[in-house]
Amino acid sequence: MPDHHRLAFLAEQGSDADFFSAEAIDRLHRCLEHTPLNPMAEFQVVCRTADIAVGDAKCFEISGKRIGVYRLTEGFYAIDDPCPHAGASLARGCIEGDVIHCRIHHWGFGIKDGLCREPHFPQHNVQTYEVRVQNDEVSIRTPPHERDYRLNERLM
Repeated sequence: MPDHHRLAFLAEQGSDADFFSAEAIDRLHRCLEHTPLNPMAEFQVVCRTADIAVGDAKCFEISGKRIGVYRLTEGFYAIDDPCPHAGASLARGCIEGDVIHCRIHHWGFGIKDGLCREPHFPQHNVQTYEVRVQNDEVSIRTPPHERDYRLNERLM
C-alpha cells in the first residue's frame, strides 16, 4: 500500500494527527494536491476577471458553500470564506501579501495554501479550491465530497 494511502487510511480511522511525522504529512499533502478529491467535480464560473481587482477578494456561494476568491499579482486563488475561529467572512478581511487576516480576531490564513498562520492553532486550516481562468471568466472547481474534506481537516 503506498504511503499516502496508508496515512490516509490511518487518519480516516481516527488516529491522532500528532502520530504522523511532519515529513509523512508533507508527503501526503503533496499527493493530495495532485489528486483530484472529487473526480466528478466541475468548474463553475463565478465572475469575470475584471470583477476583482489585484489585492482584493469577493465571496461567492458555490454548491451551498461560501468560498472567497482572491486576486493576487500571481493570479486567482480560492479558499473557504468563513473563518474557522469565529465564522466571519475572510474575504472581507485584510490582505497582506499572500495572507488574509480575519477582520474580527486578525487570525491569518494563507491565500494560496489555506494554512492557518497562528502558531498556537495550526489545525484551523481552511480548504483551498482549484481556480481556472479562461476567456476572462474565473471558475472554481465545485467543493469535494464531505468525506474527503474531513480527511484533509484531520491531517492538517
